[in-house]
Amino acid sequence: VMSGGDYCPHSAVALAMKATRAEPAVHQELVADPKVRVLVLRAAMSTAKCRSHGEQFPKIVQERLQSQLIKSLETPWSVCDLEDVIMQRADRSHFPELEACQLRNAQGIYGQKGDDLHFRKDIAVAAGDE
Repeated sequence: VMSGGDYCPHSAVALAMKATRAEPAVHQELVADPKVRVLVLRAAMSTAKCRSHGEQFPKIVQERLQSQLIKSLETPWSVCDLEDVIMQRADRSHFPELEACQLRNAQGIYGQKGDDLHFRKDIAVAAGDE
């Protein structure tokens, strides 16, 4: 598991890793080895840059196709599909899980200057909660 390093020190994974080490309540919950639900977001065409420049991570997409476990857990929708709901794009694909999203923003969730991969800082928490 990668935390995002210096490029994105406040990514969801980085924050979760920090919480497991530093937060006693989180550590206590994990001691019991609870069951977890794993959701693998579709990798293909999952960043805003993919919309205009094509697939950014073809190797990751290919590697995921080789894993039956990952394929069985992967969503049929991508983060860009979620962004389409948030932006209320008329031409979007409809997925019941995403249509329940209440967040609306005409600018979408991507677009932080100099960062094509992560949500904009002003909407990141709300988008992550969705």
